[in-house]
Amino acid sequence: MTDAAHVRIGDTIVKLASEAKYLGIIFNRKLSFHQHIQHATKKGTQFTLTMARIANCTRGPTYQQIHTLLTSVVTPRMNYAATMWYRPFIGNIALL
Repeated sequence: MTDAAHVRIGDTIVKLASEAKYLGIIFNRKLSFHQHIQHATKKGTQFTLTMARIANCTRGPTYQQIHTLLTSVVTPRMNYAATMWYRPFIGNIALL
């Protein structure tokens, strides 16, 4: 594969890119997913720091408001991540 590869559609030239995003997943030429993992880690870290800043306010939300925030925002995100990325094992064999 050369770096000069491109596709011409009418008068528009589509050049070869080093990565592409499809359905929220970042693909690169080697399908190593390093960029996607870095992007997901960055988003997760920012989200965690934001939630920590909100919860640590001295004159901020009450306990009930923080509890509601965590059960309505944090729990669904964690459940999604758990079902998408966790692969249960029995011995050395993956169940999925």
